Amino acid sequence: MKLSCRRVIFLVLLSSVIATAQSEPAADPYKPVLDQLQAITTVPLANWQIVKADMPHGENPPASLVAAQSVTLKQDLQLPIWLYQSVEVPPTLNGYSLMGSHVSLDLQISSNQGIQISVFVNGNMVARGDGDSQVPLTLLESAQPGQKLVVAVRVVSSGTVGCCGGPAATSIYAASLQIQPANPRPDPAIFRQEVLAAELLIAAGTMLGDKSGITSTCT
Repeated sequence: MKLSCRRVIFLVLLSSVIATAQSEPAADPYKPVLDQLQAITTVPLANWQIVKADMPHGENPPASLVAAQSVTLKQDLQLPIWLYQSVEVPPTLNGYSLMGSHVSLDLQISSNQGIQISVFVNGNMVARGDGDSQVPLTLLESAQPGQKLVVAVRVVSSGTVGCCGGPAATSIYAASLQIQPANPRPDPAIFRQEVLAAELLIAAGTMLGDKSGITSTCT
């Protein structure tokens, strides 16, 4: 009899999951809070300037950069290239003070061929590696409003075989500034992760609570 009850519970839970997957997703009551927390910890860098050549000393942007082409995320790029982005630290980000914050660059270059990436900030190299070594790079340990940064990124083919074959394809997969407040201020990014975790626990608890009546009939 216990085995039969377990089967009943399993079938009911399975049918509930299938019905939920097929129905329209309900509005997420936590989304406004999550979006607001992300808006004060992440600055999207969607538009970049590009020079389609491997210029010598390209880490110092040429005067003609104002006439360079603009590229966006996931746009196909033909190597070699130099990418440029100008950043100025504002006093606040959506009302959240950036004074003393740690600022890092999260740049992800996607390619199906072997690539070499060199990143410069204000003419100084801060990172160099291949497509598998990309990690967020510290730009400022203690940001001050008004600070200006010019990020230059050299991307060239390394001559090695890529992962997926086919015609060569390279693009900026993602790019943003990541903001971490100075101690002892709370980190909104960590709070956002806690909200996401709590949301899953609450949803799981609600589902188990809805099914408690079934289990009680099998005891």
